[in-house]
Amino acid sequence: MTIQEEVGLRIRSYRKKMKLSQEALAELCALHPTYIGQIERGEKNATLESLYHIAQGLGVPLCELLAGLEDALTESSSTAALSAKIRTMPDRKQRLIHSIITDLVELAES
Repeated sequence: MTIQEEVGLRIRSYRKKMKLSQEALAELCALHPTYIGQIERGEKNATLESLYHIAQGLGVPLCELLAGLEDALTESSSTAALSAKIRTMPDRKQRLIHSIITDLVELAES
């Protein structure tokens, strides 16, 4: 997974949690909706200025979009793909998966 793809997935995840369309986010950020889509898909390498505007539009600190990127990029590709998929799920499903994994870890440790 590339840096662009990881950041794009994070942006998409925050946008979906806020129940915003790409068009609505683009309007909040004063960016083009096509550009938002390209960033979310990892097709464009967003500038720091664009990322700043997107973070502002999402109501999150810029550092939150970038936090832990090194760790995410050094995970194995299968783990990274799974993590990315989970991050794009609704909060309810993320909590369910977290609960299942926690139970499995506790079982493995006993």
